[in-house]
Amino acid sequence: MRKSLRNEPRLAIVSTYVPRKCGLATFAQLVGAAYAKAGVYEEKLPLVVAMTDADTAYSYPDEVGFEIRADVQADYAVAADYLNRAPIDVVVLQHEYGIFGGPDGEWILDFVRKLEKPLVATLHTVLPEPTPGQRDTLAALGELASEMIVLSKSAIPTLEEVYGVSKRKIVHIPHGAPDLPFSDPEFYKETIDLTGQKVMLTFGHLGPGKGIEMALNALAKIVDDFPDVMYLIVGATHPGLLRHEGEAYRERLIAQTETLGLTKNVRFVNKYVSDTELAEYLQAADIYISPYPDPAQVSSGPLAFATGAGKAVIATPYVAAKELLSSGRGILTPFNDPDTLAENMRAALSDGAMTVKIRKAAYKYGRSFTWENVGKATRSAASDILCGQRLAFPASDRPTVSVSSREWAHLSAITDDVGVLQHARHSVADRNHGYCTDDNARALIAACYEFKLSGLPEANRIARKSLEFILHAKSPSSSRMRNFMSFERRWLEKAGADDSHGRAVWALGVAVAQAPDEDMMRCAFELFGEVAPWLRRAKSPRSWAFGALGCAAYLDKYPGDAHVRKLGLLLASRIAALYSKVAVEDWRWFETILAYDNARKPEALLAMAPYDETGSFRKIGLASLAWLFSACWDSKQKCVSLIGSDGWWSHGESRAIFDQQPVDAVALVSAAAKAYAISDDTKWTERMQAAYEWFLGRNVLGTPLVEAASGGCRDGLTPIGANRNLGAESTISWMLAQLEMAIQNVEVADTRRSHRKSEPETAPPAEIK
Repeated sequence: MRKSLRNEPRLAIVSTYVPRKCGLATFAQLVGAAYAKAGVYEEKLPLVVAMTDADTAYSYPDEVGFEIRADVQADYAVAADYLNRAPIDVVVLQHEYGIFGGPDGEWILDFVRKLEKPLVATLHTVLPEPTPGQRDTLAALGELASEMIVLSKSAIPTLEEVYGVSKRKIVHIPHGAPDLPFSDPEFYKETIDLTGQKVMLTFGHLGPGKGIEMALNALAKIVDDFPDVMYLIVGATHPGLLRHEGEAYRERLIAQTETLGLTKNVRFVNKYVSDTELAEYLQAADIYISPYPDPAQVSSGPLAFATGAGKAVIATPYVAAKELLSSGRGILTPFNDPDTLAENMRAALSDGAMTVKIRKAAYKYGRSFTWENVGKATRSAASDILCGQRLAFPASDRPTVSVSSREWAHLSAITDDVGVLQHARHSVADRNHGYCTDDNARALIAACYEFKLSGLPEANRIARKSLEFILHAKSPSSSRMRNFMSFERRWLEKAGADDSHGRAVWALGVAVAQAPDEDMMRCAFELFGEVAPWLRRAKSPRSWAFGALGCAAYLDKYPGDAHVRKLGLLLASRIAALYSKVAVEDWRWFETILAYDNARKPEALLAMAPYDETGSFRKIGLASLAWLFSACWDSKQKCVSLIGSDGWWSHGESRAIFDQQPVDAVALVSAAAKAYAISDDTKWTERMQAAYEWFLGRNVLGTPLVEAASGGCRDGLTPIGANRNLGAESTISWMLAQLEMAIQNVEVADTRRSHRKSEPETAPPAEIK
């Protein structure tokens, strides 16, 4: 398998950025690096748009492609225009009020309103009692963003209640931490010249918001009992504070240290430490002190780093600390209470068993938010928003549109007064390839499903155009369907392949039951009666499957039609007979090859199973579909891996991995939906979700097929990434996948966010018994 040249979705990050010395800049660099490493294949770093100080010129690394001068309002809209043209799919904005211009950082809204790409906003501050300006800025950002990432779960209700952000938009991804080993601090103390001493640590930019004054007052109360203790205060003074008052704040702390008689027990390290230096200080520390005075602090990089490193942490009960240190993972000490802090220091320094217990609990929990896992979660969030919106709702709360309006806009763009055009170059309709009955049949099915769910007017229009094309596709001299038509409206064949005939019958059966108006239903009914009987002569098993699906859809409306029931049973019985003839222990299938649209065969059996008195359709349908899912499961990467069209897979030979086609993914979704409907077994909804998530990036390349800007779906997964063209077959396959999820009321949005936390360790079982 060749490496992907690009592991999508391609990301842009808007933030302060290194070498600027601030916590947000470091966070952006680390999350970008983690995102790049989270894909299946190696990828270059995300594109960065850097927020720049007006009076400072930075020598940025290569990934920085654009700079916004924070105090120049015009730069914000220009940056959005730049990203609209850049080859990226999703923009992640690191939000902190102070880094953007305008009152309460409101100029960032100029950027967001101009941006045409999906936006994820990572919120580093969520104030429970904001000023009116702060509330309005963040509320507007919440309205415009596709998703909002919070670093603390406790921020979720605040974001909902105070800022009016929909819970559906909110994702929790904790602050990341380096993946350091669980180690004996004594081993590392020699590197900082503190061998044999007890080491307490606070690190980060120095400023009044750290609460170090209280820590010094508490230390003075225990130093006589622990004369060998050393409190390290590591970090440069905050740049903003440095500009405003120089080192006056640090000098006040040094004076407090001298007044308390702590000069031998406190060491100030006045520098912006490197990652390597920080790791040394962390691993040498016995105890980490985090005495922030602000209860509303929702995130703290130093706290996350210390917890992830398995330190015994003593912290005031600010929001982030209460969340990270619960369940015995640390010690909470009251605000403004140096006496209690001193007692907690004393306990941690003297009770080794307690300290080790805290350290182990913290370290174990910290594995969940290493930068590697944060990178994966961020990639998952970026993939989520490419699908546009939550797709499944309770029946009493149906959305106005079940498929994102972007998808319908793209399908409309490649549909003219004749019908749906087959191909596109990128998102532009390619007239050179004309039209085909196959794609118009797919469009008719999708439009009927959508109109029944939402009443969308555009679905009505597409349904009518597609039905008109299928009506014209019937040969005037026979009951055969033609397939290919040039853009000049010339049919290119007297009769199409069996498969295209079967697919037309399937679409007509759906239209008989679900077309948007009575006239379309009557037309479909008449045409179905004219062309469906020819399938008795068809030779292709796939055409039998399409025809059986059409009969089953027709029978949903007219279950008493004996002729159609007999035809559907005949076609399904032919498929079942193939299984009995071909299937063996390691190949439970209908033919000796797996090619395209594979899942339609078991789906057809399951669709006709209610009319089969023997029960064999149900049994064979479930068994063969379970085997197919197993055959299409990559156990190492824990994702669906479709049969590649570059060679397919013959029994006893090697399978082709590429090119994987969207039409095969939606067939798995649809077949699993039928299996769930007939068995009520929730394993099938899990399989539906796995096949659905193939479109969103849970595939062997970690590459979403959905194109965010247009709503179209790319034409396949190739060895070097996703095919950039957005043709009809692929886009309608994606739309049908969404519609199947909506029809079954399968809640997919939350599952997509969490599936990497609880993925199955092996392939789905080969057979349901």
